[in-house]
Amino acid sequence: MEDNINQETVVERKSTTLATLLEKRGVSQDTFRVIKEVLYPNVAEDKTLLMALDYCKERKLDIMKRTIQIVPIWDSKKHKMVDTIWPSISEIRITASRTGKYAGKDKAIFGEDITENLGGMEVTYPKWCEVVVYKIVDGMKCAFSSNELFWKETYKTAKKDTDSPNAMWKKRTREQLAKCAEAAALRAAFPEEIGSDYIGEEAFLPDQEKDVTPKQAPIDIDNIPDQTNDLFKED
Repeated sequence: MEDNINQETVVERKSTTLATLLEKRGVSQDTFRVIKEVLYPNVAEDKTLLMALDYCKERKLDIMKRTIQIVPIWDSKKHKMVDTIWPSISEIRITASRTGKYAGKDKAIFGEDITENLGGMEVTYPKWCEVVVYKIVDGMKCAFSSNELFWKETYKTAKKDTDSPNAMWKKRTREQLAKCAEAAALRAAFPEEIGSDYIGEEAFLPDQEKDVTPKQAPIDIDNIPDQTNDLFKED
């Protein structure tokens, strides 16, 4: 009986703390419910979504437009999967557009299709993809290419110990690769504004199966402000 009362007290305190944290961020509980249940239903922890809200506020992004991706990756130091926040291709496009110098892109070009068995799964994928984007430089429209981005070097695996692609890379072999190629071209065109920002589709590479350490340091959900950690403290 006492244990049940203690558990109810903890839940009540967490709920109160969450409401306070949302109020400080100017986010209603109804909006947070939409974010949690509709936009990111696979994210279990509220602190992950709170960090996502902080990320979007800092970068002046609308989280309701799915401008970010929350990707679990393997952390060899913690020996577990951790939630990390990555830009989506939409955020990269927005960043380029905000410069006032983005001038569009060409249709993605793909290499020949290859059919191969990966981790016991037969997959047909384009060998490579190239995307060209344009930027106004000194009044001239200049082309920036991703160069040939190879599918086998880019696709995301279903698990850290298998070669089989995850559901999205299996279902949308071309679209996923095209997004990565476009992101690479935009990084080349806008190095100061985009820098080395990698999108979620690039977060988990097959040759990093034991330790996914991206070139860009994503936001580690475990390292969050103390006020947010209060949401998960128990007496």
